[in-house]
Amino acid sequence: CNSSSHDAPLFALFILLYAKQGLFSTGGFASQFVRTKKLLVPIEVKSVNGRSKSLRTLIESEKYPEIAYGIKFVKGNIGESDSIITFPYFCAFLLKRFMKECGDE
Repeated sequence: CNSSSHDAPLFALFILLYAKQGLFSTGGFASQFVRTKKLLVPIEVKSVNGRSKSLRTLIESEKYPEIAYGIKFVKGNIGESDSIITFPYFCAFLLKRFMKECGDE
């Protein structure tokens, strides 16, 4: 992540507020991208837990070799499927730490 540590709570608040208001669409595009030294990680926030077709399309596309996985925030549980890592909204503040511990920072 190229953001400073004080940006994490602000990003978490952004996710919570927009998800609560249902302002993220369930289809179309990733809401944010995080650039690391090695990868570009798309981040999608879903107002309901469901399929992430656009996120999966980005990950599988040969046009974007720097996208190896994506992150999805939902009103639900932690999980992983098809290179999409799912976190509950309240874990948004841990995004930078997660990426650092996975060696992606």
